Amino acid sequence: MSAEQKIVMLAADTARTSAYAQALAHAGIAVSSAALVVPDSQRWGQTSSPPTPSASLEDLFLPDVAVPALDACRVICEQVDVLRTNSINDPMCIQWLAQEAADLVIFSGFGGELVKSEVLGAGAPLLHMHAGWLPDYRGSTTVYYSLLKEGAIGVSAITLTAEIDSGPIVARKKFPPPPPGVDLDYCYDSAVRADLLVQVIDRYLENGELDQIEIEHSSQGCDYYIIHPLLKHIVLGRLP
Repeated sequence: MSAEQKIVMLAADTARTSAYAQALAHAGIAVSSAALVVPDSQRWGQTSSPPTPSASLEDLFLPDVAVPALDACRVICEQVDVLRTNSINDPMCIQWLAQEAADLVIFSGFGGELVKSEVLGAGAPLLHMHAGWLPDYRGSTTVYYSLLKEGAIGVSAITLTAEIDSGPIVARKKFPPPPPGVDLDYCYDSAVRADLLVQVIDRYLENGELDQIEIEHSSQGCDYYIIHPLLKHIVLGRLP
């Protein structure tokens, strides 16, 4: 990594963070440092018994989300600071971002937690992988609605802004439904986000800047936050 491109990672102690770190390691990508936010009680996005993939894919690296996030992060950087707090918005996180003075921050937060302006303004742009094709699918249940309506999953790389899922779009990619034996919520969701993350970081390291997609025909899109259990059951029943 060149001195002009300092990349760090601010991440919650979740299966997704583990997947990101494993995918970066698999691609031979390191970061300068990482901060792992460890809460004292279980948060959305954490699980005490993460599933292990019982299948493999030729075109997609499937991380083992049972690997602790701390162990995975230690593979991609020498310095991992453990921040013991229940929120990504804690002053400790803001201070860490300011002192790192990075050019780009890979962000992996707790599910459902909004990032406050103090965090957004503390340092470099926060690069977030959203599990939805933006601007069409915003919110936290986009995977299920996308599978229900299109039979595919979209992932969008954005830099975070104060408005939810509305930051500049860096890259987008669509993926097929998960194959048999691969958990959707933890394994596949994390894997497809990690896949696009690696592509974005590869390009950033090559060009020294993030791309930006111009949306020619801007769509208002929809917000998807709640899904009825019956609809979720229908989606899961359609999977291979």
